Amino acid sequence: VSYSDLDLRSRSGARELRARIRDAAADTCAQLADAYPVHQLPGTNCYKTALNDGLTKADEAISDARIGARYAGYRRY
Repeated sequence: VSYSDLDLRSRSGARELRARIRDAAADTCAQLADAYPVHQLPGTNCYKTALNDGLTKADEAISDARIGARYAGYRRY
């Protein structure tokens, strides 16, 4: 999911990234279900797995953006 146009330091930017991930997870799993109409293994869920993986990566990107902004004003001597 692209987020280069978002300011992840802001709540609205972080919220938009998470919404994009939810949409992408739903779209991807729907496309896979159409392309490969097989039953999922018990205890598995494409959407939940994709969403959790995506949100984990999003949280890392948001954290990196916010920490980077916090320390951007500091210089090493």
